[in-house]
Amino acid sequence: MVTVIICYVFWDYVPTTKLLGWGAATTAIAIFRYGQYLAYQRDSEANINADKWLLRFVSSLVIHSLVISFANWELYPERDFTQQLLFVLIIMGVASGGAIVLAAHLPSATIFTVVLLSPLAFRFIVDPTFPFLYGPLTLVYAILLINTSRDLSKSISRSTRLQHEAEQAKERAEAADRAKSQFLANMSHELRTPLNAIIGFSEVLQRQVFGSIGSNKNLEYANDIHDAGRHLLSLISDILDLSKIEAGELEIEVKKVNINSVIESAWRMLRDRAQNKNVTIDLALDPESINISGDERAIKQVVINLLTNAVKFTPDGGRVTILTTNNPDGGAILKFTDTGIGIAEADIPLILQPFGQVASSYSREHGGTGLGLPLSNSLVNLQGGTLNIESQIGVGTTVTVYLPANGKQNTDDIAATPDIFVPESIKA
Repeated sequence: MVTVIICYVFWDYVPTTKLLGWGAATTAIAIFRYGQYLAYQRDSEANINADKWLLRFVSSLVIHSLVISFANWELYPERDFTQQLLFVLIIMGVASGGAIVLAAHLPSATIFTVVLLSPLAFRFIVDPTFPFLYGPLTLVYAILLINTSRDLSKSISRSTRLQHEAEQAKERAEAADRAKSQFLANMSHELRTPLNAIIGFSEVLQRQVFGSIGSNKNLEYANDIHDAGRHLLSLISDILDLSKIEAGELEIEVKKVNINSVIESAWRMLRDRAQNKNVTIDLALDPESINISGDERAIKQVVINLLTNAVKFTPDGGRVTILTTNNPDGGAILKFTDTGIGIAEADIPLILQPFGQVASSYSREHGGTGLGLPLSNSLVNLQGGTLNIESQIGVGTTVTVYLPANGKQNTDDIAATPDIFVPESIKA
């Protein structure tokens, strides 16, 4: 580009043979250097031969710089002061651009700047057309360009080092994450088998299959062992499922799922727990059957988790409402509304993180691991759906789940959903 500009600008002021000869020489060396770059890219052992290639690049750069610098003698307009001034500005501009472009390798930037500006400084000294002082000033300008290149070189080296360190840290984190996921996957059988045995034996003791176990205290201990075993098994299952999702190893088994049937099944499982807390569960299910393609086990897990949370955090005498409706695009919308303690808006992102819990006396009283919502959110997203939480402290919480008609569908926008049915007792 510089060659074309110089040839065009000075076509009428410099002998044509000199201009074309200089242009051909600079073009030839530029093509040679580009071919050198392509050869470097194709060299499978370029990293091993880095010093050899660096020497080649620097040598060709010196030749290129000398060819461009030769314009100071061959192409300099002898009689037109305006053109002379324009020539000086072009050479200085080329030197500035080269110093910046080559800053990644300071020796190359220094060689290019010195080779290009030294002849110009010499011309200022010997040519009476310009003040003598222009010569030393040109050398000062060259020193400033070299200092600028040095600063840029340090910045580039620092950025490269930081990028390399960041990549290494990322690789270490990914390796650790893979190791964690692999460990949990390998430990799945080893963890669940003894727990299932503990739960099974505790059930035998609970039912006193082989006769009375004596004191009622022993029966209480058996109940406690059974409950603790089931709780631990549930926790381990959730952790394993989350790990598989993070590792991309949890496969979705897509088949036809009747959403209303899943809701009713989960309701039957949890209605005794709700009755023990004096919490009413209202079902506002779409009268038309809602059938989508998805993973029934994952959807049921989501429903159980959300319904369990709603019952757990709803005080005595409260109410939980589950609404289902068909979305216009064929998907399903599920809404879980409770009259529980509510969540501050700022805390909603926290509870969607694994083991994230909102600190309050009520939440601490009811315990939990903080895995239910993150796992539900991951299972919904895995099927192309979305999970949204709206809540107000002291009023209650509404969790809206959208599941697409096809479990593998990626959905960005959810069509407008109808208002949730709210019983008069809640409105009051």
